[in-house]
Parts: sequence; structure tokens; C-alpha cells
Amino acid sequence: MFLRVWGQRGIDEVSGLVSRLGWQDVADIALMAVLCYNVLLLVRGTKAFQALAGLGVLGLISLGARRAELILTSWVLQNLWAALLLLVIVLFQQELREAFGRVSPSRLFGHRLTVKPEAIEAVIQASFDLATREVGALIALQRQDQIDRMIRTGVPLSARLGPELLVSLFLPDSPLHDGAVLVRGEQILSAGGFLPLTTREDLPPKLGTRHRAALGLAERSDAAIIVVSEETGEVSLAIEGQLLRDLTRERLRVLLGSAFRATIKTGPPVRFRERFSRHWPLKLVATALVVVGWVLVKGADRVEMVISALVQYTGMRPKLLLVGGQTERVEVRIRAPRLALSALDPKTVQARIDLSGAEAGGHVIPLTRRNFALPVGAEVVQTDPSVVRVKLEPIRRVAVPVKAELRGRPPDGYLLTQVTVQPPTVEVEGAESIVTALRSIPTEPIDLSSVSTNETRAVKPILPLERVAWADGRPAELQVTLKVRRGVPAQTR
Repeated sequence: MFLRVWGQRGIDEVSGLVSRLGWQDVADIALMAVLCYNVLLLVRGTKAFQALAGLGVLGLISLGARRAELILTSWVLQNLWAALLLLVIVLFQQELREAFGRVSPSRLFGHRLTVKPEAIEAVIQASFDLATREVGALIALQRQDQIDRMIRTGVPLSARLGPELLVSLFLPDSPLHDGAVLVRGEQILSAGGFLPLTTREDLPPKLGTRHRAALGLAERSDAAIIVVSEETGEVSLAIEGQLLRDLTRERLRVLLGSAFRATIKTGPPVRFRERFSRHWPLKLVATALVVVGWVLVKGADRVEMVISALVQYTGMRPKLLLVGGQTERVEVRIRAPRLALSALDPKTVQARIDLSGAEAGGHVIPLTRRNFALPVGAEVVQTDPSVVRVKLEPIRRVAVPVKAELRGRPPDGYLLTQVTVQPPTVEVEGAESIVTALRSIPTEPIDLSSVSTNETRAVKPILPLERVAWADGRPAELQVTLKVRRGVPAQTR
């Protein structure tokens, strides 16, 4: 039925996506599949798993409704998604917190505790001695995570680890036999502690509180917890959210040696095939969900948008300047999934032109997808113009003569005989073609209408162009000397 709703057009779209599959898509699917598998592994058997399954069913119904053009159903489900996702986050925040804790940087890159083989042998010997006597036990071995704050009401011991001491702690006559023992390295830190219980609902009914406590701590940390059943004498290991039951002495030795990087030569190694086949139904479901999601996102309805993007030039070398009328804006046509474009603000889109490797001279730079900061999945269909032309010139410092800017004339009966500027030149810097073309630098206007005696005025020079700067960062201080004498202009005689 789903294929009938999807239709031949959808099948053709999938075929086209597969034919254009690149290594980035394969890496994308693989990374998301690993993340999805870990989330499913964490919430399996809980109510959160049922909620995720319900969201998956609603997603399939929504997809089918859109393909079948069921307007009302599509509209209702589309508007429900945000509320449902928020509800899942609120209700299952504990499970989500644990999932993010598993992929935290400290867990991935932190230092893992290395334990000597003798300490592991002591724990294994005590575990199977207790199993032979059918005495229940719960031994938590700390690895990287600090688990002491997860264990409640434990009695501190700080004793050296030994098989005899471990066995004595769990004997029925011991006041601490009902709790968990915390071991770190070659020391027993505490005994009689209580571990957090798992919330999974898919465990066999015959598993008691010890197994559920061990699994609860394994879900919240990277600790390795050994469980000895007092009913069956079975030895189990809870680690990385999994419960491995009915272990032999050799099998437990290999698992603990791998967990603590201890050098143990006896026992068969944990094979890659066994690691790969473990929980294979969950891995298959996670991969299928990610593939379906990738097809939906990659093959979603794509729309186009035309944006006027501001051109930003970056990375110019210190001794170069842009000259000429460079492009200030470009029209870019973008094609992307409708969801991606809905989160895009056209005002923030810029065309970035990197000039870090450009030498002096003219350059023609083609505009591509790399020049624009766009959402993932968006592509540039066309730009106008298709290239940006720039011209770079070296910065040059030159000395330019100063010309006093005079306004008006002296009062009647006086003649201006001499104008002197000190210093006669000022230094400016800018693009070579611009500063070498300067013939003079004007001063501030000087009003001659009140000049009846010789005088000297302090004035400032004025830059005639915007792309020319003062060589020292500030204008020079100029002194203009004006000399006058009594007389009548020649044209009035």
C-alpha cells in the first residue's frame, strides 16, 4: 500500500538519489545510523521506545498523506510534529540525558582506568567462589565515569582488593551482604551501596533486583558490574547498557580484560563478527530508519529562491588595496528543500570573496557554492553576474604638494602679495594609480576678507579622495603665511 501511495514518481526519485550517491552521503548515513542505534539501545524495552515507535508510525502516515495529497491529514500531522517532539523531550528527559552522556567528549576522549590482571583475577575468583556457594553478589568496577555519586548509602572501606575480602562481604552473616561493592583499581572503596534500577520492561521476569540494579548502573555509566545470582549461581556482566548472562570464567576474564585494557592471554578473543552480530535487529532497524530519513530529506520537494547578496571581500594582504568599481551585490538563485529555506534569512546571505592568495593585478573570480553560507542541502543554481572582477594594487606612500585654498579677497586698499605653506608637502598613502595621479592637496578654506596685515594661520589639509589616507594616520599641522600691502589692484588704475 505504501508503494502505491508513493507512486512511480517516488520510485524514480529514489533511483535518482541512489545513482548520485557520494561518499559524503555514505558517511552521513553511517554516522546517523550509529547514533540512532545507540539511542534505540538505550531506550529499548522502555516507554520511550514505544513513544519513538509511535512517532515513526505517524511519520509514515504523514508521508503517505502528502503523497496521496490528503490535504487535511497532512496539515494536521504537520502542525502536530512540533508539539509531539516537545512532549517526547519533556516526558523522556532522563533517557535523553543518558544518551547524550554516552557520547560526551569526556567519555570518548577521556583517560580510561587501566587495572592490573591480578586485580581482575581476584574479582573473577571471588565471583565464582560465591557462585559455587550460591551466594548473591553485586560488584561494580569503576572505569572512567565517577560512579560513587550514583551509589547511595554505601559504607566506606578503602581496603585492598582481595578475593577473600570480597567473599566475606557477601556472606549471609555480613551486615553488608545485601548491597553492592564498589571497586576502583586495586581498592574496595565501599560496600552495602544501592544502585539505580533500570526502567526497561523487556527483561525476563525471573531476573531479580540485583540484575536490574546492575543494568541500571550500566545504562547510566561505563562501569562494569558483575552479578552473581543466589538462586541459580549464574554469573552475569552488565556493561555498556547490556546484560551478558551465564558467563564462564574464561569468558568473563576476556570481557573484563578488554574493558580495562588488561593483558590477559587466556581465553578466546571477542571477535569482530560477534560484536557486529550483537543486537542485529536493532542495528537493522536503526539503519532502515536513517536510510528512510535520508531519502525523505534528500529527495524532499525543492523550491527556488532569488536573493540579493552583499559581496564581502576578505583576506586581502596588508600591502594591497581594492581599486575600481568592484561588485557590491550579486543576485543568486538558490534551490533547496522547503524546510531548509524556511529557516534561511535572505538578509544574512553574503557572497564571500577570499583574496588571501591574490597578487597585485586584475582577477576574475567565478562564483560557486563555496562563496555562500547556505543551509545543508542547498545548491546555487545561478548567479548574476557569474564572476566577480577585482583589481588589486600595491599601497604606495608619496609626498604631494599642498595648495592653500583661498576664498574672497583682502579688504579695499590691500593686496595679497605672497602665500607660503609650511611644510610645503604632506605624505599620503593609497593605491598606486590613485596617489601618483594627485597633483596637490588642498587646505581648509581661508577667508581673505579680513586680512589687512601679514599673518600666519594654522590650517588642516583635506584629503580629496576617500581611498587615500594620511601616511601617519592623522593630518599634518600646516602653517599658512599671508603677506599683504597697501595698494590698488591694477585693473582699477
